[in-house]
Amino acid sequence: MHYIRRIYSWPAPVRIISFLLIIVVCWSPFALLIYSYFSLTSNVNSPEIVNLLNIFVMGGLGLPFLFLLPWWGKTIHQQTRVFHHLGWEADRHSLYRFGQGWCIGLLSLMLLLLVQGWLGWLAWQSTAVPWLALIGGGLLSSLGVGIIEELVFRGWILDELERDYSQPIALWANAVIFAASHFGNPAHLILGWPRFLGLIALGLLLVVAKRSQGNRLGISIGLHAGLIGVIYLKDVGQIIKYTNRVPEWVTGVGGTPVAGVSGVLALLILLGYFARLSRLAHRIRT
Repeated sequence: MHYIRRIYSWPAPVRIISFLLIIVVCWSPFALLIYSYFSLTSNVNSPEIVNLLNIFVMGGLGLPFLFLLPWWGKTIHQQTRVFHHLGWEADRHSLYRFGQGWCIGLLSLMLLLLVQGWLGWLAWQSTAVPWLALIGGGLLSSLGVGIIEELVFRGWILDELERDYSQPIALWANAVIFAASHFGNPAHLILGWPRFLGLIALGLLLVVAKRSQGNRLGISIGLHAGLIGVIYLKDVGQIIKYTNRVPEWVTGVGGTPVAGVSGVLALLILLGYFARLSRLAHRIRT
């Protein structure tokens, strides 16, 4: 235990990697069991099974993270209320900020798609998926991704970075880490540079949004969930079809709205709005 406490004095990148390795080690036996079960009962080479395996194995990492985070905070940083420190609070204010962020994220991305449709860059079409199932799946998916990713990136990782670096450096480092984590292969990162830039813009937006609300996570979780909800409706419901009148780096590489020039511009507008709120909040506090 004494050796583990020495992690406190290590640089932030080393602390982050150390905790991630602990999580992977704890989750590995369960991931192995899941893979063994699927290999015995299904064809693990089929795209559907590979996708399902990724959801169970990679998504399951969120569970040990949630369980081990209080231990990490108490052991390494002597914090007893870790979730509160990171900005996670179960109160009406946080719920209100979540709802506000969710509406902004959902409506801004829907507005972007509507403008692209008006310009003739995409065409709306009916979905074969029942709307009740589509909306239900979108809500569950967006909430799960929004809560876990915001706790990890805008909560824990941002906190570790801010302990060692200034706020601007922590802001950019957090955004780059967030963007890079969505690429399994470094070569894909280079080839998919529009998506990488879009994710950096999104990472910057979510950090600034959190800081604008007194470092509470409610607003960033809502924003993230709202954006993911629209992307889920688009991808699973197949409600739009791009007309290819403009290059996909304009509308979004691979059909991802934030991986194109128009999506990045929309994120930068939101970033400017929350940056202004953050400056106003800082003036009020000082």
